[in-house]
Amino acid sequence: MALNLDHLLETSKKGQWSPGDLDWDTPLQGAERLSRRERDLLGLVLLFTAGVEKLGAHAFRVNARNSHDPVVRELFEIIAGDEDRHAEAETRLAGRLGVEWEELPPFLRLSFRLLSRDLRRLQGKRSRIFHEIVGTQIILFELGLDALWSPTIKEMLQDPFQNEVIRLIDRD
Repeated sequence: MALNLDHLLETSKKGQWSPGDLDWDTPLQGAERLSRRERDLLGLVLLFTAGVEKLGAHAFRVNARNSHDPVVRELFEIIAGDEDRHAEAETRLAGRLGVEWEELPPFLRLSFRLLSRDLRRLQGKRSRIFHEIVGTQIILFELGLDALWSPTIKEMLQDPFQNEVIRLIDRD
């Protein structure tokens, strides 16, 4: 059975959502069961994930640049937008816990900044080997997020709003 790229593209376009459409003023539920340290750690996990999602967006744009098929190229661009949206939502979720980007360890923030810079530079270059490597890594990261990250985050806080945001992220 062949993959129907046109159908996949159509489905991807229909499933778009925006963090700006969500009510971020919804009161946080379940946080009273967590210590301040647990809330901070949960917020840091969300911010780390947001950093990885931003790197993923850059990687998908590199893949778009290296694709010869216009439908595949457009799919990669849509997915890059999805990753940017996920990063924004995860950053906002961390903010609801009172944790901001500046609270990530400095070395980690620097690493994200340098890796982002390097990936942005690659967007203007064609590199088939990088395209293949990134394509493989993306699958591994997505499996990790879906299998480990999402259920753990949902279980820790049990906040209906947060769980809905994560459901939207997982659906993408």
